[in-house]
Amino acid sequence: MQNNIDRTNPKAKVFIVWLIILSSFILFTALTSVLFLADYSISMPPMFIVSTALIVLSSIALHISNMKFKMLQFKAHKRYMWLTAVLGLLFLTVQLIAWHTMVEHGAASSANYNAIVYILVIAHSLHVMMGLLILLYTIFSLNGTPHQRIGNRVKMTTIFWQFIGFLWLYLYFLFLILL
Repeated sequence: MQNNIDRTNPKAKVFIVWLIILSSFILFTALTSVLFLADYSISMPPMFIVSTALIVLSSIALHISNMKFKMLQFKAHKRYMWLTAVLGLLFLTVQLIAWHTMVEHGAASSANYNAIVYILVIAHSLHVMMGLLILLYTIFSLNGTPHQRIGNRVKMTTIFWQFIGFLWLYLYFLFLILL
């Protein structure tokens, strides 16, 4: 009986999301520590400004979505969830364009530490893709009147997506300083 309770405990699920975030933070901290050791011959593409604006707008859209959810405005909540997903997809698209620009300027060169920038962008993109899948799963699970389980799913999705936004801001400002 206790095992069944643990699997359905919403607090345990939120805790697992926080553990995933902590693990991801440790990974990115370790990867970014290498950036301080290198001398870079690449510059940051201007498209990163656009992608940064997109991820910030997606975080704002998700925040508004959560406000609508708490006010029991479920149609508006779902629309803002879709807006968040579209902005996230645009973010990924712009990241690919920016990465292509970086590759053209030698970012994938194995002769120096420039490859770490490639690894960071790809790792973050994988996190964004996972976040988009979670976001879409949450959107499709909204059927009429939400209940506690949907509310917890929305909460976990929000925590992870906001982490993705924070993580990109961390990487963006680090790139600004070091590249």
